[in-house]
Amino acid sequence: MPLKIALLAATLVTPAADVFEGPAPDLTSEGIRIVALSRFAAERCGQRINPRILDATLARLNVDMGFGGSGAGRATADSFTTVYGGNPRRACDVAYNQLGPQGSVAPGVLGNR
Repeated sequence: MPLKIALLAATLVTPAADVFEGPAPDLTSEGIRIVALSRFAAERCGQRINPRILDATLARLNVDMGFGGSGAGRATADSFTTVYGGNPRRACDVAYNQLGPQGSVAPGVLGNR
């Protein structure tokens, strides 16, 4: 398991409350947070998701690939997206710094800006 992914599982970057004002959504899965942040970056920042790297990252975290479609996983991802929307410019920077080509959390999930 690559060191960055192992560290992610142990500490997971900066919780949403530390990056954005307001309460953080319940963090039930590192994978949900990565999906939410990458989805936000694709929709609001114009960044491209590399599905191969995203899928590999989620697999290493033992995240069920179907969690995002409905239920609690989807609700948690949506709540993260709402928090990120409170300061989209900052969220875009965070997404790129954590998930971009040289990302600190899961490098390569997002492509170049």
